[in-house]
Amino acid sequence: MRIENVGWMSVACLLLGNCCAETVSVESLLREMTDRDRLTYYPEQAYTTRLWSSYDRRSDLDRSAKNWYSNEDWSQFIRTEVVNELSTRNRSTQIRAGIQRRRGLVNLGRQEEVLLDATGPGAITRFWCTLSRSDGNGTLRVYVDGKPVIQGGILEILSGGKICGEPLSSCLPKDAPRLERGNNLYFPIPYAKSCKVTYESHSLYLDPKRPMSGGAREHLFYNIETRTYPDSVTVVPLTPDTLGKAKELTAEACRLLAAPEGPKDGKRVKLGDVVGAGKSVTVEDGAGQPSGGAIREFSLVVNEGKDDQALRTTVVEMQFDGEQTVWCPAGEFFGAGYKYAPFQTWNTRAESNGVMRCFWVMPYEKVCKVTVHNFGTEEIRIAGSELVFAPYDWKPGRSMHFGTSWKELKKAKTKENGEHYIVNYATLEGTGILVGTGLYVYNKAPNWWGEGDEQIYTDGEKFPSYFGTGTEDFFGYAWCRTETFDHPFLAQPVGSRSGPTFNLRHRALDTVLFKKKLVFDMELWHWNDSGREDVDIDYAPTVSWYMLPGGKSNVPPAPEAVKTPVRTAVIQL
Repeated sequence: MRIENVGWMSVACLLLGNCCAETVSVESLLREMTDRDRLTYYPEQAYTTRLWSSYDRRSDLDRSAKNWYSNEDWSQFIRTEVVNELSTRNRSTQIRAGIQRRRGLVNLGRQEEVLLDATGPGAITRFWCTLSRSDGNGTLRVYVDGKPVIQGGILEILSGGKICGEPLSSCLPKDAPRLERGNNLYFPIPYAKSCKVTYESHSLYLDPKRPMSGGAREHLFYNIETRTYPDSVTVVPLTPDTLGKAKELTAEACRLLAAPEGPKDGKRVKLGDVVGAGKSVTVEDGAGQPSGGAIREFSLVVNEGKDDQALRTTVVEMQFDGEQTVWCPAGEFFGAGYKYAPFQTWNTRAESNGVMRCFWVMPYEKVCKVTVHNFGTEEIRIAGSELVFAPYDWKPGRSMHFGTSWKELKKAKTKENGEHYIVNYATLEGTGILVGTGLYVYNKAPNWWGEGDEQIYTDGEKFPSYFGTGTEDFFGYAWCRTETFDHPFLAQPVGSRSGPTFNLRHRALDTVLFKKKLVFDMELWHWNDSGREDVDIDYAPTVSWYMLPGGKSNVPPAPEAVKTPVRTAVIQL
């Protein structure tokens, strides 16, 4: 294989092989997941993405507060199927069996609830679930091109290692009770023609709109993300045979994700030792070659991580080829928030010595400019901070700039006029992909703040193709747990019920593609029903993306907002 003129190749790409596969397969998707450069290129064959979830279907009716914020986000399925020879020939038997099931009578066959029913070519890129009132022994089945390929206990498959090991199969937080964790499967499941996912459990409660008898029936919450490729793309479907052949590559992907490494080569540039109050330090770099360049690592130290306020008042600004695309407080840019705690993901980490590192590949065709601003009232120490620049294969029409925005609702009410409300995280205009989300919350109430569902609209959709089941579900955990955790794509470095919490989610195969526009909303759905006026919340989302040059975000820089004192105390009301 010739590698001249292909630019810098990631460690993962070198170890796992050529990521530019002619067809989509388990192997090509695993390589793509661990190739940092791949994210920077808009796909030649642009696919569509969507979320299949158990969101409350009453939201389909209208946008009134009564329906839109309906919160029975469990056991909402596409349909019920009764599986036996008789029922496949007789529609009335299917209907009768469903009625009997809901009445608690004996089934006329195996009853499977359909979570996903997609036509291909395509792939499942992420599968999250949690359960309540359950022993966790329900049966999950994945049908690929009409054939059952995966079958077993739902938790065994998603997070129990039946298909693959950590971190592609993981439950979070590890310190929470087993049935109060989020179960995350990142192993890709490609299909050439169709994919159907079903769940069977005799204890399921199937009518969220009616009161439960005794409240003891099982609930299933789920989020499944998929890609659908153009018909011109050939997909090799998952089969028991292809699953077996991918074991070695799967193990290698798990190893790489669990122990992320920075670039081995490149030009290292120091940022200096201190930044005075109200001052800035800037580093500029030209591509140095006709094909472009990229930042491949960014390390920043802010008062050794021991200064909460400085992590907020220190701001990272980046310009690529003359376009400002990044403006974000330093702590939140790196995923550490402003209450520093060590963690590690595939793309960012915070170390115990106060060093924050970012491994997102940030390309530019000609020039980039990185500025660290100090909006605080005292100088900050940044000794040990540096940027690593290296070659990059800039492809006009496909290479994208990296961007990150930040905003904060400061001391916001938990409800507006007595109702929940929508927070727009960001609206992006252009062509690109959504790759990351952070959320720093300071909650002054003892009640749970994160019941709200994400709603992501692409390219002018009237109804979101991504409608989730809860904020903590979006970030990969469940049940308002406050235990800290990290994972290659997910983290909660800081957690509390009343006080500060920071959630982080990065995307690999589960990116959200848009051709013209992306609107990213989240419900602020707080359980503060007491009506207390002294209860408020600080709510600060960050959003990261790649967009073709010329893309715009609706979130402007907010220098005055970062100067506001941060709140960190864990409180009791």
